[in-house]
Amino acid sequence: MEAEAELHTLPENPTLEDLIFIKYRKFVAMLIPFVLMQTVWWMVAIRYNFFRWYPEYWHMPVTMILGSFVGGITSEGSGAVAFPVMTLALHISPSIARDFSLMIQSCGMTSALMCVLFMKVKIENRAVILGTLGAIPGFIIGVHFIDPLFTGSQKKMMFVAIWTSFAIALGILNSTKKRKTFKDIPEFCCWKAVVLFFTGFVGGQWNHRNYVKEYF
Repeated sequence: MEAEAELHTLPENPTLEDLIFIKYRKFVAMLIPFVLMQTVWWMVAIRYNFFRWYPEYWHMPVTMILGSFVGGITSEGSGAVAFPVMTLALHISPSIARDFSLMIQSCGMTSALMCVLFMKVKIENRAVILGTLGAIPGFIIGVHFIDPLFTGSQKKMMFVAIWTSFAIALGILNSTKKRKTFKDIPEFCCWKAVVLFFTGFVGGQWNHRNYVKEYF
């Protein structure tokens, strides 16, 4: 990785810029979104006195502790935990759970993107682009044609089933020690591009169905 190469070539007497952008890149990458989000939250919380709601709604911070933990150790956002907990366990209105989950997911994913860009993490651009191109039509088709086929209860159960399956698959994958990994898709060709596009297409349908459309 470019970041690792720069670290090995760090001069003996590094400047402040070298320390910030090379030696302590990971720490600074996490610190920037943390300070930004904390600053905005405390300003708004003090302005509108959010603290008066804590005695009655203490379960929400507890839920988001678990949500942030899951969001940090997996590729999923904290909204993947917040939404089912709020609707299935706390019996909160699905529309409120939707808005909160999308908002908190946006904050978390934006922070993660800042870290990825600042740390110059290697990204497989073809996978991102093709997956996104497939997800857009998948989302649109799911909203207009597939969503009406399912009831609200069925969508909630599918949401839980899909993310439980994801957790199991991720656990099995991470239990495999010293598995072979690649920085880029090896021998990239047309059929692999089609697989990425189709995966995004299916993901767009499921993502909308389990997370958004039911509640508009």
